[in-house]
This record gives sequence, structure tokens and C-alpha cells, in this order.
Amino acid sequence: MPPEQKTLDERGIILINTMISKETLAKAQAKLWALHFNDKFQDEVQVILNSPGGYLDATWAFIDVMNAVRMPIRTVALGEICSGATMIFVAGDTRIMAPNSLAMIHHFSTFTYGNYPGLLANRKCEDLQYKQIVDHFIRCSKYKTEEEVLENVLLDQDNWLSPQEMKKHGLCDEVMKSRLREKKLVKKK
Repeated sequence: MPPEQKTLDERGIILINTMISKETLAKAQAKLWALHFNDKFQDEVQVILNSPGGYLDATWAFIDVMNAVRMPIRTVALGEICSGATMIFVAGDTRIMAPNSLAMIHHFSTFTYGNYPGLLANRKCEDLQYKQIVDHFIRCSKYKTEEEVLENVLLDQDNWLSPQEMKKHGLCDEVMKSRLREKKLVKKK
């Protein structure tokens, strides 16, 4: 294991910077469980996200693990968080966005095909997933009804949000402040 990875693991820092799938989140889930069962680890876990989103089943599985572990979880958005990555982000106990990050929320896509009974079964699954998503945004935002979520967050098209807009909707707790670097003066010859 590279030394920088050991340092991140010891500090409870988990990076998710790829598409979300069962395979890509397997190590992140294992790290969360390892920290949960490590009696010596008493700190907050930080999940740092920069992801285009991905599969809904993997997203829900990771959120369920986040909700099951004993430690508080700080989620940090860097770059771009889309779809499932945004859902993971808003599930954190403390949610912080970098000033140049963006979030995107949208309705999930389906890839349904098959015979009529199969289509009906898939429709039931889609209805259940839709309800889960709406309920998630009710729990994680300032909105308390499905109508408010649909009107303000889960729009008919991709909803791109700045950190300030995420904060306005109750989906982000803090926007990081940029550290001003001291400008070095170059002497003219």
C-alpha cells in the first residue's frame, strides 16, 4: 500500500472520484466498515467526492452503509458531483462544498425493455426508486413535501447548482473559503 493511502486510511479519509458502481464503491464501503469496527478510531470520517454519478443500486448501498456506521460522516464536494454522487454528498452529517464545485440533480434514467409482464414489474421498481429519491431529498434538504422537492430540486431537466444554491436549498452546510495565497513580487530588472 502506498504511504499516502495508509495516511488517508488512518485519518478516515475516503476518496470517491470515479463513476459510481458496485465495483468502484467496494473499497470505500470496506473502509467505512473497517473504521466502524476499529475501536481505536474515534474521529469523523471524511468522504471526498468528485464523481459523475452512476448506478442507483450502488448509490443506495453506500448511503445505507453511511447510515449504519457509528462515526459522523463529513462529505466534501470537489469539482463536480452529479446524480448519485450528489445523493451521497447530501447524506453526510456535515456537508461542505469547495467554492468551484458544481452539483447536478436529476431524475434517474431507465433502460427498460422486455415483455409486458416484465415491463410492469420494472415499472413497480421504478416507482419504488422514485419514491426513495424524493424521500431522500425530503430528509436531506429544507423541503418537507414531494411537491416542494419537485418544484425546487428534482426538476424535469438536469438541475445544475452552485455551492451557494445547494446551501440555499438546505443541501449543503458550508462553502469552503478559499485561502488567499501571498503574491510574490517579481523584481524588474
